[in-house]
This record gives sequence, structure tokens and C-alpha cells, in this order.
Amino acid sequence: MAAMENPLKIFLSSILLTGTVFYSCFVATPCLAAATIHEALVSGAQSLGKEDLDQAIELFTQAIGTGSGSREQLAAAYEGRCASRYKKSLVENNKALTQEAIADCSRAMEYKSDHQRAYRLRGTAYLTTGDTPRALEDFNVAQALDPQDHLTLQNRGLALARSGQTEKAIADFDRAIKLKPGHSWSYYNRGRLYSAQGRHEVAIDDFSAFIRFRRDYEPAYLHRGRSWMATTSYQQALVDFYESLRLKPENNTEARFFRGVSLYLLERYDEAISDFEDVRRMDDGDIVNAMWLYIARERFGKPGREAFSGVRDIKEDAEWPGVMVAYMMDRSHAEAVLSAADKSENKGQPGETKNLALFFLGELAAIKRTPLKENTWYAKILEKPAGAPWVHAAAWQTRSLPRPKTSAAPPSHPTPPKESAVVASPANLANKPNREPVATGNPGSNRPEKLDSYGAIPTVRPNSPLTSGAPIKNRPLAVAPQLSEGATPPVKAAQPVVGAVPDKDPDKPQNTVDASGKKTERRSPHVTGSYAFKLASYESTEHADQALAEISVLGLPVYLQDFQDGNHTFLRVWVGPFKTEALANAAWKKVSALPGKFPSSVRKR
Repeated sequence: MAAMENPLKIFLSSILLTGTVFYSCFVATPCLAAATIHEALVSGAQSLGKEDLDQAIELFTQAIGTGSGSREQLAAAYEGRCASRYKKSLVENNKALTQEAIADCSRAMEYKSDHQRAYRLRGTAYLTTGDTPRALEDFNVAQALDPQDHLTLQNRGLALARSGQTEKAIADFDRAIKLKPGHSWSYYNRGRLYSAQGRHEVAIDDFSAFIRFRRDYEPAYLHRGRSWMATTSYQQALVDFYESLRLKPENNTEARFFRGVSLYLLERYDEAISDFEDVRRMDDGDIVNAMWLYIARERFGKPGREAFSGVRDIKEDAEWPGVMVAYMMDRSHAEAVLSAADKSENKGQPGETKNLALFFLGELAAIKRTPLKENTWYAKILEKPAGAPWVHAAAWQTRSLPRPKTSAAPPSHPTPPKESAVVASPANLANKPNREPVATGNPGSNRPEKLDSYGAIPTVRPNSPLTSGAPIKNRPLAVAPQLSEGATPPVKAAQPVVGAVPDKDPDKPQNTVDASGKKTERRSPHVTGSYAFKLASYESTEHADQALAEISVLGLPVYLQDFQDGNHTFLRVWVGPFKTEALANAAWKKVSALPGKFPSSVRKR
């Protein structure tokens, strides 16, 4: 597996070696040692708990140097210094300190051969250095010494995942969650593994559970957004990508790229172009992003060739991706593209390059208005099994056609704990199940009647939509291992103030103007004879997207419409269309039951 994510960001603020633990241990056996080593151990543990690592190292060193005390006390002193040095090595990214920590834990085991925490801690340090086999050996011993230690299971799960033993890793995360339902990182890591397997619906469950505990952790939104994408829930994906960019506004090319892809598939080409252009400015070597920019520009009526302007290292040759660029420039043919894609398959995700090439060929055929070829390319992707790359995009683009059947749902897993009362935020609008495309007029029959304060955890259904992973730069699978328990209070995600805009309320779709000055009309599905009602109007695209996601999770059709008020364009969210007034009224009641929602009355077009 890939290297760990930044250990400092996710390292919990305290470990089990607190002063209370030491005190209870040594007061219970006061005859074991003189007061000197006892006091040094207690003071060292207190400094460690306060993150005063240099002071903790000094105090544990003093305890070791007293020359007195029992074997158990010396084992505790070495373990304490091991923990202090390891934590400091994470802060300073100091590999030498990590090795010193490993040596201290080894000395602790010499004084106390069954020192479970020392085995777990040394295994954690080995995992940090990349020595996965030794880490697994230590975690196996630690788990045998204490089968109920959820932290050992969590860290061993990371080691198993890195060694390619995915199902065993998931089993360890399952057990860790069963032992400690509030242990957030096991949800996150299990979600990463489910996502890598193409089991995106259960991955969404786990990312949502993790976000309940850690609303400030940006990668969770990025990965949940990718899983929403893979279930064709692009509106929910947008909300997560917005939150990822809010938490990490600088150099977050991945969230910006995937937001651009989601916007493209929702036919919001002008907004997609903006994201792809931003990515090009931040990374002028990303040729795949340039390809997406090409087809977005072509869809929007702009010359696609300009997408490659300023992108470095583009070579139009017989190799991928240059051959795809040559095809877009009308200097190659489809057979050459597919042949080159076959030769350059992504080792980590078989089918990635080939299926992406097929998708681009299908899009280019659609742009050139050759539907026979378009459907041929998409059909080749839809023949792939669930979880194959880019199946979700092909399925979305051909959503009006019959879909291939998928395999049965994956095994279920322990249900994440519910939270008693949580303020609704953009982060958790996407937690409700929504497996139908937005604005199709085809509400699901198994939708919950109303949202609770958090949104229900999505359930796993048989024959779920075909899913895929998306091309992502080498982000690691697992977070840094944990030394011990730490109570990290949930952090509420800041929710923008979303105010409804006074609405002049024209019924017909509004015209917008593209960059070339040509007026274009945002297409509305509200055809003559159908019913719909207005939710509200918003000043920003982000707020409108949040509202769209909140309504779409109810399984209701929803669409966006522009309207002009003076010199400013606002975004109006409509719920509908519905074929009958009765269906529209039932939807109106469902939406009206949501906190803070005051939709207008149902209207017939």
C-alpha cells in the first residue's frame, strides 16, 4: 500500500500512558521501588499527556538512570520514553528518533516479556518506518496478549492492508469497531478499502460515520465524494468536494478535478471548464485533466484545442496519453488509441486507462454527433463488472438506455453508531441514500419519509449501480497507526448562511450568456402539463448545490434554473417535474417537513 498520510495531522492528542495509569500501578505496589523512580515515572507520564515531549523524555531517562526500582518499573520507564520519542519523531519527521523509540520498546520487553503495550507501540513504529513484516509480528503478539485491544486490531489492519491482505484487514477493522463503536479511524480505513474494491455504497457508510467524529478531516470528504461519484450521485459528490476545498483551499487539485468531472457529467460545462482550467494552472503536467478540459470546451461550444495550451510534456505519438491527444487533434484513429491504452494499463487498477480511453471516445463521438459510434464505445465500458473504472460515467451518459445487471451486494458490516443531536451541515447532507440520478423524475420507492438531524446511514441494496474508481494521484490508503485512545471531540463543519433571494419568479427557463457572448438556455425538464414547485433561490452555486443535494437524497427529482434580477444572476432550485398534481403535493409535504424549508405552492406548467 502507499505511504501513510501525514501522521501529525491525525495523531491523537493523548496516549494510554497517563499519570493515572502509572499512579494506580505503582501505588498498588508501593514496596517495589524507592520514591525517586516512582516520582519520575508519574511526572514523565504527566508531561507526555501534556505533549511536553522533551520534558517527558528527560524524566523517563532520569527514571531509567536511577539504578533502582523493579523490573516492571524499568519496563514502564522504557515504554514511556519509547512513546515520547515516537511522538516527537512524528512531529519532527525524524527517522533516527523512530529507531531510538523502537530500541526503547525492545528494552521494555527485556524487563517485561509480556508487555502488551510495548509490542503494540513497537509495531506502530515499525509500520511508520515501512517495515510491515516486523510490524505484523509485533501486532500479532500484542493481539494475543490482549484480544480486546481495539487499537492493536486497528493498527494490524493497516499493516495487513499494506501487505495486500485486504479481506483480513477489513476483518480486523470490523472487530475493532465491534469492540469500540466510537473508534473513528477504523471506519475511515475500512471505507478506503471498500472504495478500492469498488464497494462504494458501504464505503459511503464508513466515510459518513467517520465524519461524525472528525468533521475537520479533509481527505474524508474527498474520498466520500469519489464514492458518491461512483454511484452516479454527482450532486452529493459536489457537496463533499466543496467541503474538501473549504478545508483545504490551496493546492487541492484532486478535489477541484473531481468537482470538474461531476459538473461535466451534470452538463454544467462552463463551471467544469473553470475547475479544469484551475487544475491546469496548478499542475501544468496533468494531461488527463487537459483531456477533460478539451471535451468540456467542445461541449460548451468552444475550441477544444486550446485545452492543451501551456500543458508541458505533451507528445503526440503512438503512446498513451499522447495518442489520445493526437486523436483529439484529428491526427490519429480509435484503434491506435485503444492499442496504446492496452499497453499502458494502470498497474494499481486494471482497466483504468482502457476504460478512460473508451469513455473519451464515446464523448468525442457524441460531440461529433455520431450516435452509433458513441453507443458502441459506451457499451464496451458497460460490459465491465461492477467496480471497473469509469463504468459510472458511461452508465450516467447512457442512463436512458437499459443497464446491465450487476452482482449481488457485498457483505454487510457493523452499523456505525448514531449521534443523538447534530447540527445539519453541508458535510452530512449527503448521508442519506440516493441511488437514483438527479432530476430524472424517477423517485425511488424505498426512500425514508423524513431526514433526521444527521441523515440515515445509506443501506446496501442488491443490484446497486455500476461503480468505479477514478484516476487519482497517489493518495495513501491508510492513516497513521495510533498509539492509544484519545478523546477527540467532534468538530462542527461551518455552514454558510444560505439566505433565500427575493424572487421575481418568471415561469420560463432563463437565458444565460456564455464566454463567447452567445445566449444559452439552461435546459428545464418542467414540460407543459407537468407539476413542480420552487424551493428557494440562491446567490452562489455552492449554496444551490447544497440545496440540490439535500432534496435529491429524498429521492425527489430536482433541477436548477437561472434567473436575472437586475445585473445579477441567481440560481433557483425547483423540485419536480411530476406527472400528476397528487405526486407533486406529496413531495411538497415531504420537503416542507425539513427544518428551515418553505417551498412555494405547486404549479402546473
